[in-house]
Amino acid sequence: MVVVFNLLALAILGAGLAVGAVVGEVTGSVLAMVIVACVVAAAIDVAIRRRQRKGLFAVDGGGLMVFLPVWLFALAALLATALVATALPPGWDRPAGGAVDAGR
Repeated sequence: MVVVFNLLALAILGAGLAVGAVVGEVTGSVLAMVIVACVVAAAIDVAIRRRQRKGLFAVDGGGLMVFLPVWLFALAALLATALVATALPPGWDRPAGGAVDAGR
């Protein structure tokens, strides 16, 4: 059986998504949520690899998904988000009609 990810990668991605979700709720912006989630996940993975004194592509350090480092996936997602954000009209990531009131 081939394992295509490790538990550390899942923890890193979960932490990035959790911080991104909080930022998304505070700002109301999907774009901000994705950017923050990618940056946090990449920063955690690189910090772990540096603390272990491993290279950025080392298979025995940091989180791996499909045999590639998590920071690489986060960078690719960040670039894809930037491309999508520049192709769509202004305000696409905000709810229509202004802020959403959860009380109504």
